[in-house]
Amino acid sequence: MEPWLKKVLTNIIMITIVLAICWGILCVCVSCGVKAFAYELPSIEEPCGMSTEELEAVLKGELKNYAQAFLHAEADYEINACFLASIAALESGWGEHQFRPNNIFGFMTRKQFSSVEENIDFVAWWLKKHYFNENGRYYRGGTISDIGKIWCPDGGEWVSLVTGIYGGLCR
Repeated sequence: MEPWLKKVLTNIIMITIVLAICWGILCVCVSCGVKAFAYELPSIEEPCGMSTEELEAVLKGELKNYAQAFLHAEADYEINACFLASIAALESGWGEHQFRPNNIFGFMTRKQFSSVEENIDFVAWWLKKHYFNENGRYYRGGTISDIGKIWCPDGGEWVSLVTGIYGGLCR
Protein backbone atom coordinates (compact mmCIF):
# COMPACT_ATOMS: atom_id res chain seq x y z
CA MET A 1 0.00 0.00 0.00
CA GLU A 2 1.21 3.46 -0.89
CA PRO A 3 2.34 5.56 2.10
CA TRP A 4 0.05 8.47 1.17
CA LEU A 5 -2.96 6.13 0.95
CA LYS A 6 -2.10 4.66 4.33
CA LYS A 7 -2.04 8.20 5.83
CA VAL A 8 -5.42 9.08 4.29
CA LEU A 9 -7.03 5.89 5.59
CA THR A 10 -5.53 6.42 9.05
CA ASN A 11 -6.91 9.97 9.14
CA ILE A 12 -10.36 8.78 8.04
CA ILE A 13 -10.36 6.14 10.78
CA MET A 14 -9.28 8.68 13.42
CA ILE A 15 -11.95 11.18 12.37
CA THR A 16 -14.59 8.43 12.44
CA ILE A 17 -13.55 7.42 15.97
CA VAL A 18 -13.66 11.03 17.23
CA LEU A 19 -17.09 11.59 15.68
CA ALA A 20 -18.39 8.34 17.21
CA ILE A 21 -17.14 9.39 20.65
CA CYS A 22 -18.72 12.85 20.33
CA TRP A 23 -22.02 11.32 19.22
CA GLY A 24 -21.93 8.93 22.18
CA ILE A 25 -21.34 11.79 24.63
CA LEU A 26 -24.18 13.79 23.11
CA CYS A 27 -26.57 10.83 23.35
CA VAL A 28 -25.62 10.13 26.97
CA CYS A 29 -26.05 13.78 27.96
CA VAL A 30 -29.45 14.07 26.31
CA SER A 31 -30.69 10.78 27.79
CA CYS A 32 -29.68 11.78 31.33
CA GLY A 33 -31.50 15.07 31.10
CA VAL A 34 -28.85 17.58 30.08
CA LYS A 35 -30.43 18.89 26.92
CA ALA A 36 -28.33 22.01 26.40
CA PHE A 37 -27.17 20.49 23.14
CA ALA A 38 -30.68 19.75 21.95
CA TYR A 39 -32.58 22.95 22.75
CA GLU A 40 -32.77 25.86 25.15
CA LEU A 41 -34.60 25.15 28.38
CA PRO A 42 -37.90 26.99 28.94
CA SER A 43 -38.00 29.85 31.45
CA ILE A 44 -38.69 28.77 35.01
CA GLU A 45 -41.30 31.53 35.20
CA GLU A 46 -43.38 30.16 32.32
CA PRO A 47 -45.96 27.37 32.50
CA CYS A 48 -44.69 23.90 31.65
CA GLY A 49 -47.69 23.29 29.36
CA MET A 50 -48.26 19.78 30.70
CA SER A 51 -51.37 18.05 31.91
CA THR A 52 -51.37 16.19 35.22
CA GLU A 53 -50.98 12.90 33.34
CA GLU A 54 -48.05 14.19 31.28
CA LEU A 55 -46.25 15.49 34.37
CA GLU A 56 -46.90 12.22 36.23
CA ALA A 57 -45.34 10.36 33.30
CA VAL A 58 -42.01 12.19 33.60
CA LEU A 59 -41.83 12.33 37.41
CA LYS A 60 -40.19 9.48 39.29
CA GLY A 61 -40.70 7.86 42.67
CA GLU A 62 -43.08 9.41 45.16
CA LEU A 63 -43.14 12.71 43.27
CA LYS A 64 -45.54 11.16 40.73
CA ASN A 65 -48.22 11.46 43.42
CA TYR A 66 -47.84 15.24 43.52
CA ALA A 67 -48.05 16.23 39.85
CA GLN A 68 -51.35 18.01 40.43
CA ALA A 69 -49.93 19.94 43.42
CA PHE A 70 -46.95 21.12 41.33
CA LEU A 71 -49.35 22.28 38.60
CA HIS A 72 -51.57 24.10 41.13
CA ALA A 73 -48.51 25.89 42.51
CA GLU A 74 -47.48 26.78 38.95
CA ALA A 75 -50.90 28.34 38.31
CA ASP A 76 -50.96 30.21 41.63
CA TYR A 77 -47.38 31.54 41.66
CA GLU A 78 -46.26 31.51 38.00
CA ILE A 79 -43.32 29.20 38.65
CA ASN A 80 -42.82 26.30 36.25
CA ALA A 81 -44.11 23.04 37.78
CA CYS A 82 -41.16 21.10 36.33
CA PHE A 83 -38.74 23.52 37.99
CA LEU A 84 -40.46 23.08 41.35
CA ALA A 85 -40.42 19.31 40.89
CA SER A 86 -36.72 19.47 39.94
CA ILE A 87 -35.81 21.09 43.25
CA ALA A 88 -37.94 18.56 45.15
CA ALA A 89 -36.41 15.69 43.17
CA LEU A 90 -32.89 16.75 44.05
CA GLU A 91 -33.61 17.61 47.67
CA SER A 92 -35.59 14.44 48.43
CA GLY A 93 -34.36 11.78 45.99
CA TRP A 94 -37.61 11.99 43.98
CA GLY A 95 -39.68 12.15 47.18
CA GLU A 96 -38.14 9.07 48.77
CA HIS A 97 -36.19 10.87 51.54
CA GLN A 98 -37.44 13.81 53.56
CA PHE A 99 -35.60 16.14 55.92
CA ARG A 100 -38.74 16.29 58.03
CA PRO A 101 -42.17 14.71 57.44
CA ASN A 102 -43.97 16.23 54.43
CA ASN A 103 -40.90 18.30 53.53
CA ILE A 104 -39.71 17.20 50.08
CA PHE A 105 -37.74 20.43 49.57
CA GLY A 106 -35.62 20.09 52.70
CA PHE A 107 -36.98 23.51 53.56
CA MET A 108 -35.68 24.49 56.99
CA THR A 109 -37.46 27.81 57.50
CA ARG A 110 -40.64 26.03 58.48
CA LYS A 111 -40.30 22.97 60.65
CA GLN A 112 -43.50 21.13 59.84
CA PHE A 113 -46.05 20.86 57.07
CA SER A 114 -49.40 19.10 57.37
CA SER A 115 -48.98 17.57 53.90
CA VAL A 116 -46.60 17.44 50.96
CA GLU A 117 -49.12 19.51 49.01
CA GLU A 118 -48.85 22.24 51.68
CA ASN A 119 -45.06 22.04 51.40
CA ILE A 120 -45.19 22.48 47.60
CA ASP A 121 -47.57 25.43 47.90
CA PHE A 122 -45.52 27.10 50.64
CA VAL A 123 -42.20 26.74 48.82
CA ALA A 124 -43.70 28.06 45.57
CA TRP A 125 -45.08 31.05 47.49
CA TRP A 126 -41.71 31.56 49.22
CA LEU A 127 -39.82 31.43 45.92
CA LYS A 128 -42.23 33.90 44.32
CA LYS A 129 -42.03 36.33 47.24
CA HIS A 130 -38.31 36.17 48.02
CA TYR A 131 -36.50 34.90 44.90
CA PHE A 132 -38.55 36.10 41.90
CA ASN A 133 -39.67 39.47 43.24
CA GLU A 134 -37.18 42.26 42.48
CA ASN A 135 -37.82 43.61 45.99
CA GLY A 136 -37.48 40.13 47.49
CA ARG A 137 -35.01 39.32 50.21
CA TYR A 138 -33.09 36.80 48.07
CA TYR A 139 -33.64 38.19 44.59
CA ARG A 140 -30.53 37.83 42.39
CA GLY A 141 -32.35 37.37 39.06
CA GLY A 142 -34.82 34.89 37.62
CA THR A 143 -32.67 31.93 36.58
CA ILE A 144 -31.80 28.62 38.21
CA SER A 145 -28.26 29.92 38.66
CA ASP A 146 -29.53 33.08 40.38
CA ILE A 147 -31.66 31.05 42.78
CA GLY A 148 -28.83 28.62 43.46
CA LYS A 149 -26.58 31.45 44.69
CA ILE A 150 -28.74 31.68 47.80
CA TRP A 151 -30.67 28.39 47.97
CA CYS A 152 -27.51 26.27 47.95
CA PRO A 153 -24.29 28.26 47.41
CA ASP A 154 -22.12 25.18 46.75
CA GLY A 155 -20.16 26.48 43.79
CA GLY A 156 -22.67 25.46 41.16
CA GLU A 157 -23.24 21.75 41.79
CA TRP A 158 -26.83 22.33 42.93
CA VAL A 159 -27.45 24.48 39.86
CA SER A 160 -26.05 21.81 37.53
CA LEU A 161 -28.09 19.05 39.13
CA VAL A 162 -31.37 21.00 39.18
CA THR A 163 -30.77 22.14 35.59
CA GLY A 164 -30.15 18.55 34.49
CA ILE A 165 -33.30 17.29 36.18
CA TYR A 166 -35.30 20.23 34.79
CA GLY A 167 -34.05 19.51 31.28
CA GLY A 168 -35.13 15.88 31.66
CA LEU A 169 -38.61 16.81 32.85
CA CYS A 170 -39.50 19.47 30.28
CA ARG A 171 -38.95 17.33 27.19
